[in-house]
Amino acid sequence: MQIVDVPAGARQLDNATQVRVDHAQLGGLAPLRTGRVVVLRDRDGLLRLATVEAREVRPAGTTYVFHLGHRTGPATVARPTGPSVPVPRRALEVPTRLEVADVVAALRALAARPDDPVSSDLR
Repeated sequence: MQIVDVPAGARQLDNATQVRVDHAQLGGLAPLRTGRVVVLRDRDGLLRLATVEAREVRPAGTTYVFHLGHRTGPATVARPTGPSVPVPRRALEVPTRLEVADVVAALRALAARPDDPVSSDLR
């Protein structure tokens, strides 16, 4: 997950539902799309999940509006290593509907390697 440092303290974020961050403050990160889930790190070092709610593009620069979620810990942010479970192509083409055969194929792939860690990057 992408970590975004925000210029606010934990106390300020606890009392808010949204926070605005200029793209220039993202430290060279690629532009974020609306709906993207990120992790916000406040000035106190605490982590919080957030979603890009809106992107305001102006001549002076882009500003992101993040909808704040709950606090999280470093274990949630850590990216597991190891092989990924293959997702059938049909599941990628039609994300709103998952066929039973696709679920069976994914479960078989898991059963074939029960001791291997599974990547959370199934998109």
